[in-house]
Amino acid sequence: MFLGSFGVPGTSLRELAQCTELVQQLRDHAGARQVQDARLALPHNLGLGRACVVTLYERA
Repeated sequence: MFLGSFGVPGTSLRELAQCTELVQQLRDHAGARQVQDARLALPHNLGLGRACVVTLYERA
């Protein structure tokens, strides 16, 4: 999935798509896109006005 197609960083649709993809990866539900043995995921988003959000997901 090319997340750049969802708009500029910081928009809620792009962030939601990132979170969905990462959760699918950590649950082994990503199909052909699956990263083997995924244990951690780290999305980051840069918004306007120097806003930056970094989150760390870990497989339970």
